[in-house]
Amino acid sequence: MKGLTKFLTYVFALLLCAAAAGAVAYFVLQEKGVSFSVTQDGQRFYSGTEYEELCIPAGETYDFSVQSLVGESVDYSVKITANVEQSFDFTMDGVLYRFYGAEASLNDYTEIFGVQTDGDMFSVTIPDDFSVSSAVEQRYGGMIELQNDLQYGVCYFVLSVSVGDDTVLLPFWFDVIRLSFDTPSIVF
Repeated sequence: MKGLTKFLTYVFALLLCAAAAGAVAYFVLQEKGVSFSVTQDGQRFYSGTEYEELCIPAGETYDFSVQSLVGESVDYSVKITANVEQSFDFTMDGVLYRFYGAEASLNDYTEIFGVQTDGDMFSVTIPDDFSVSSAVEQRYGGMIELQNDLQYGVCYFVLSVSVGDDTVLLPFWFDVIRLSFDTPSIVF
């Protein structure tokens, strides 16, 4: 009986230490301005923190969840916009445009990426054979001509998730390289 009491005391002390560490972490995150997180495939992104990039392969739907620091549901909004840091020039009908321009509505690509929200979850769909050029053509409603080649692996878009004044900004790029072979054999 004495051994069981000692064991339970150690377990209780360990749980108390874990709870204290969790409380400290919670208050430290709040002190740094973190109020919620966005989770995708086990990776957590906190508000008020900058992230380098996210790669999303085309042809799939990606699910995200949004929660407060204590795991509660939050009232959030989602937007996908042109990345101001990766702007480029293009022409349409002989008129020169800038990818990230002064008109906010032309910078919003949320609808083009098929963003769907459902409670504390949202999804982003990047169609097969999708490209930055095709997104711009859909946004502007016509064929465009790029002034320079676009670079592979560059985050031309930013996924923004906002709760009140706090935001998670995730610059992203999408991989559209697809190889397919229809012949029964390939000779090198």
